[in-house]
Amino acid sequence: MAVNDGQATTIVEYLVLAIVLMATISLNESTNDDDETTLELTHISGDMILSTRSSMDGLGLYEFERGARASIEMDVSAVISDGCETCVNVPKGVRLNGTVVITELIDDAGRLGKVEATLEVIYLYESVKSGFITKEWVRIDWDAGPASSQWDVVITHDPPRWVPEGRDNAAFISVDDGRESRNGPWLLVREVIGSSQNIMGCIPTSFTCDGTTQHEFNFTSNFEQRRVPQTIPHIASWAPIQTSGNLTGTPVLMEDVRELLTTGERRSDSTPWCPMAINGETLASWEMSSSDGVNIAPMSTILSATGLPSGSFSPIDGMWTEIENEDEACASAIDEQGILIIGIYKHNA
Repeated sequence: MAVNDGQATTIVEYLVLAIVLMATISLNESTNDDDETTLELTHISGDMILSTRSSMDGLGLYEFERGARASIEMDVSAVISDGCETCVNVPKGVRLNGTVVITELIDDAGRLGKVEATLEVIYLYESVKSGFITKEWVRIDWDAGPASSQWDVVITHDPPRWVPEGRDNAAFISVDDGRESRNGPWLLVREVIGSSQNIMGCIPTSFTCDGTTQHEFNFTSNFEQRRVPQTIPHIASWAPIQTSGNLTGTPVLMEDVRELLTTGERRSDSTPWCPMAINGETLASWEMSSSDGVNIAPMSTILSATGLPSGSFSPIDGMWTEIENEDEACASAIDEQGILIIGIYKHNA
């Protein structure tokens, strides 16, 4: 059974979001730039069994039975960007590119489906000094024919976010086989032949996986001696955009993101921030408030185990705005001083 364009688009959207959360939130500046022997991550490969209903739904696989398999082959390289007009220091980061395949998709009629595509993820960050990040950017290009899409994300940290060296070490304890997660889903990190790590574990919300008899994902991270970073054009620049007409309604394409925040009454006096002009069909804004103790840090233990960036984001007091049409959606949060704190843009092919 071929997965139709609508189903594939839903799957792609949730998979792209999962990879963003798993691989490109923020970079831990814990290495010495003068140390020529430092190793860097160069490749990630492996697969994940989506054994729970929530894991299937989290990737948009509502119409399929549990047990689909997601496989990835991604090259990783260090990059610096050129052309950021608002930056004080040159942004740097990582680029991931490769293939993602979801197989063993079985619908209610027992028919098999498959989704495959190429994927590029670019993550950049600007720092004021070692360990302090002021801004982050993410771009995701998913090339899957009619189901292709592009995402752009920007996060501003004011004051700068501190990323202390070795902050993730406390998440693991030493065991005979390697390092094991101290809390949360079971996770085991093992050194293998050469400069590689093997990471096995259980996905969140799984009730049958405990690491003693089975695992639900298995990834291998390969490391090599640090190379000269590649120079790439800077990704999207965000600014307030003008809207035409008296737009109303309630946007829905960013609803899942909105539910992560604490929003209040609707407002009508805001201007959306986007990386480009949008011919919007619906527009809405909400008051947004910070919540004591709320800290969004998705998949941080798994990220640090694979050698990828991990980080967190805390909601702030301000305003949340969404604008969208059939093919585009843009959401932005500004603080009480009118500074863009986070922006998310999506465009379908």
